[in-house]
Amino acid sequence: VDDRVARLTIDPRWMERADALLWKRELVTLRLGGATPWTKKRAGATALGRRIAGELGAHVAQAVGHTVLLYRPGGPPGLELDVLAAGRGPQDDVTEKEGQDIN
Repeated sequence: VDDRVARLTIDPRWMERADALLWKRELVTLRLGGATPWTKKRAGATALGRRIAGELGAHVAQAVGHTVLLYRPGGPPGLELDVLAAGRGPQDDVTEKEGQDIN
């Protein structure tokens, strides 16, 4: 299957649309069963999904049958995980920045 995936030509316009959707929505469902006869099964769809994800800088979040779910963060995170892990809330971080110089 991997050899067939490597040889498969993917239309650049299709990849551009998938890339734009990932930036906009972060999660994109790809139904790959109609791409080739061997993508109707999970192994083929997953292999093709991994190739597409790799080219787009995304991750295969899930594969079910011939459907693959891709994930890629679309922009800056909405939550500051370092701040939350330190036990401070976002409002504490803002107050510190306003009240003193932070190094």
